Amino acid sequence: MKRLNCFLLGIVLCVSLGNSRAGVLFDNPPGGWDYLFQGDQREPGAGTAEFDALDGTWNHTNGSDEYDGSEIGGEFQAGNSPGGISTFTEGELNYLRIQDTGDPRDFGFADPGSNRKIYLGHNMSDNGASPSQLDDGVTLTFRARIPTSGVIDPLHRDGQGAGGPLPYPAAGDGYVTSDGGKGNFVIKQSAGGAIAFSLTTAADTPGGDPNAGVANFSGLTMNEFAGNAISGNVNFGQGSATNLVALDPTQWHEFWVVMRKDAANIGTHEAFVYVDGSLTPTIFKMTAGTGSDYSDITYLAIGSTATPQNSALDIDFVGYKLGTAFPPGYAEPVGGWDYTYNGNSAEPGAGGAEFDALDGTWNHANGSDE
Repeated sequence: MKRLNCFLLGIVLCVSLGNSRAGVLFDNPPGGWDYLFQGDQREPGAGTAEFDALDGTWNHTNGSDEYDGSEIGGEFQAGNSPGGISTFTEGELNYLRIQDTGDPRDFGFADPGSNRKIYLGHNMSDNGASPSQLDDGVTLTFRARIPTSGVIDPLHRDGQGAGGPLPYPAAGDGYVTSDGGKGNFVIKQSAGGAIAFSLTTAADTPGGDPNAGVANFSGLTMNEFAGNAISGNVNFGQGSATNLVALDPTQWHEFWVVMRKDAANIGTHEAFVYVDGSLTPTIFKMTAGTGSDYSDITYLAIGSTATPQNSALDIDFVGYKLGTAFPPGYAEPVGGWDYTYNGNSAEPGAGGAEFDALDGTWNHANGSDE
């Protein structure tokens, strides 16, 4: 969503703030976002290894994508399989819509380009991201919803070809995190470990059968908590089933998510999830997944990766800032904290009486430690 900052000095002067601006309900971090996609471009790209899609910095040549480059709607034929990517305008809002209708191969469409999965990656390493950026700390922002109206294609659910296409659900069609930490919004560090966030409706399932594995939850879902080692068992329903934020996913919601290595080593990472301008986060312990589509870079990805699933997603904006950038004004004690350990150092210390461990102020020479 492109926004303008205007002031009056005899005449109205307007200056576009471009990629430094994002939030509707949150102020921006100091210095702005390191990268921001505004949701108003859908260049399909050449379909090669180049990152030339959407705004010219995305790629969909990966193992989780079969996007044919087409828009949603129109007459289905070769080169325009059901689903796709389109941009739309509502008033002053410009946004991107991604739709994966299921597995059109069951309805006569063939690979390559069946749109049975649509997944695009952005190279964060080009913006200075480290191989261990999730561990070091990263801040993700996005504003999104599950559509319920407008230009949208009928569903072509996996394994349901005999019944023909089905009308798009009036209550929307979301996604549940799959494939070891893949979903609507993903950050994957090249050193290993992926964390995904997805918008989910109560009727969503991990496969084409509408009666198997029904989510029975509406809101934001993410990697499950499944221990303190990177795991493939972090998909929806595989872990603690506690990493959930209940909300109506068919309405626009703005998310600000701070992620970093879990210093307590309970999960692999912890996430602070802020929603719709609230400065009080919900804090999650989570386990990074094994999912990976670009092995040699740290990347941000968007879309719908699982062939058995069907989903649709509207994106106003998505972006990130390297490091742990908490929302300006987030709740702190009056006068601030007297001491904060940021989890970014792990010096073991000499093991003596000195408080010289972690950041140099901790000690583990005591009767309760070995």
